[in-house]
Amino acid sequence: MNDALAHQFSNLPEILQQLPVGKFIVADNVFCATEHLITPFSGPQADEPAKSTHNFFVSQCRIQIECAFGRLCTKFQILRKPLRCTICNTTRLIFACCILHNWCINHSNQAVPLKRNEKELANIPPKEKQRDLSDANSVLKLHI
Repeated sequence: MNDALAHQFSNLPEILQQLPVGKFIVADNVFCATEHLITPFSGPQADEPAKSTHNFFVSQCRIQIECAFGRLCTKFQILRKPLRCTICNTTRLIFACCILHNWCINHSNQAVPLKRNEKELANIPPKEKQRDLSDANSVLKLHI
């Protein structure tokens, strides 16, 4: 699905209308610029110094966004292949990946073993086992 079609089926127009004055979303030339949607200038006007500078900064923002999404794709392998879900669920999936990514960053000083052997599991109090699962579930429920 291309960007324009994804935009058509998304709730982005409603989100744009709710943005406060001075807040923007950066997009590419596929979209029409609006009060809250910033796109690069194209054609002859892109050669004007002020508009060229604008395009440079829009490009820099988009590069940062693409790098961030690249990090997500590296961490969450499900994002490396075409997603087979609705646009609504795709949005939720990516949002959940962002939440989990941030949670991992915020808890990076806490070692979490990928697998625990039976001996380790036997030494973990039941409340702590439940807390580990409920923490992850509560983080997702707060944001989804």
